[in-house]
Amino acid sequence: MGRRRGSWDGTRGTRRWGAAAIATACAVALGACGSSGDATKSDSGGSGASGTLRTALSFDPGSLDPDLFYGNEGLLITTSCYDGLLRYKNNTTEIVPDLAESFEVSEDSKTYTFKLRSGLKFADGTPLTSEAVKYSVERRRSVDGGPAYMVAPIESVETPDETTVVMQLKTPIEPFTSWLASPYGLKIVNQKLIEANAEGDEDGKKWLAGHCAGSGPYDLAGTGNGQRYELKANPNNWEGKPDFDRVVLSMIPSFSTQALQLEKGQLDLMTHGLTKADVQRFEKNPGFTVSKLPAISAINLWVNPNKRNLKDSEVRKAIAMALDREKLVSEVYGDEAEVYNDLFAPGTLPPEYGFKTEFDAAAAKAIVDRVPADRRKISLQFTSDDATNQQIAGIMAQQLNAVGFEVDQRGLPETEVFNFTEAPDSQRPDMIVLPQNPDDASPSSFPQLQWLNTGAFFPPFDPETDKIFQRAVTSTSSEEALPIYGEAAQGYAKLNVFVPIANTKAIIVTRKGIANVGVERQGLWTVDLGALKTESTASGT
Repeated sequence: MGRRRGSWDGTRGTRRWGAAAIATACAVALGACGSSGDATKSDSGGSGASGTLRTALSFDPGSLDPDLFYGNEGLLITTSCYDGLLRYKNNTTEIVPDLAESFEVSEDSKTYTFKLRSGLKFADGTPLTSEAVKYSVERRRSVDGGPAYMVAPIESVETPDETTVVMQLKTPIEPFTSWLASPYGLKIVNQKLIEANAEGDEDGKKWLAGHCAGSGPYDLAGTGNGQRYELKANPNNWEGKPDFDRVVLSMIPSFSTQALQLEKGQLDLMTHGLTKADVQRFEKNPGFTVSKLPAISAINLWVNPNKRNLKDSEVRKAIAMALDREKLVSEVYGDEAEVYNDLFAPGTLPPEYGFKTEFDAAAAKAIVDRVPADRRKISLQFTSDDATNQQIAGIMAQQLNAVGFEVDQRGLPETEVFNFTEAPDSQRPDMIVLPQNPDDASPSSFPQLQWLNTGAFFPPFDPETDKIFQRAVTSTSSEEALPIYGEAAQGYAKLNVFVPIANTKAIIVTRKGIANVGVERQGLWTVDLGALKTESTASGT
């Protein structure tokens, strides 16, 4: 019987993953201050151990339980503390083994056999065997959080020996390896440690919310009431101990404050929130390195077809036609992003399945001129976690007003946005500008979050097109699935509810002395902390 095989013989520096879908895919499956020296100085403002890396979070990520966590800001922690069977090679969409050293897939694409590396250990020294993988699948299913859809297709897990895991799926799932490689994919957790601290909580969710039980390059050393997280190097990680002994992540909500502290030497690394002017300033400073890395994250505009003033598909199309996306992206991002024309995540489908509506202000104005005056007012909301989102919304408002719309702008927290699927339509905006990243690099990921009728921000969209998409997901190969994904994309395009704006790069700024910066292309700002090196180590001195 023919089989597909995957294997990888890697070293640190080629790590890991990237970001948010929803459980509806189950249906598819069936102010730290410190010295101003280099990055190896202490974070605490006084004497301290060398090898400390200091960075910031803009808000408290909440539970760090890998079977519950489903945001962006905490990925620096969860992807540092946990390993999966597979991962994405840094700065690429290539899937490579992680805890598994190889895997095989049966001809019918329903049986996956993984061979674990020998001698694997969790951070506390407990052996990591095939039984840990089986437990992790069962726990994720039991916890039933947002990422649970990624194990929903698994019918059974067999462990014929300590290093062999056999997963039997209920049906073929074309993106299954992508789900496993995702930063939200199956993470292998330490059953012994969780059960020892469960204290009546069957799955140990309360304890794991503020602790780690993984095998990644770092372990969680402590938290400071949601204001500070500290990671310590894991000497038992299969790729070896990382260069930095500690990573301190301080809660600094203001990005301008983060940038100021980076300039003053109080932070060593900033992963997002920088304006174009900030980036240009750091590029001119020889004490810093600006890394502009490829990503499949995006800035998009979503239009609510359920609103009285936007029920007409031609009016929604006029919104897309009124937007000069080239000018918008150039003014806000410069060379830090580019206009993209995909209905799914950037680059996941060939151009022939892409977004076709072109900028035509005159044609847009002709449509708006026929709209009654009392229906030209539209609300435009944007997530307030990043200053560039407000810039984008402001330019959009100007361009839409120029063709006859009357646009009202308002910022709102990211957490409120992701409650839209549960909110009544009266509490949803007419339009929203949103930074988005898929859970993985397959064509399936973005639609699972945004297009499916049960998961879209502004449902219902198109249940018939959803069926086409689901047929692609249950295909036996990517070759079979690709044209079916394309058919679904064109079905969704006809709705005129979506305008792709920018495919953004990951902009990472580091202080002098830090090398080997890598990110998960799916993540908005997920730096591989375990792969970072001091310049002396990177150069071999």
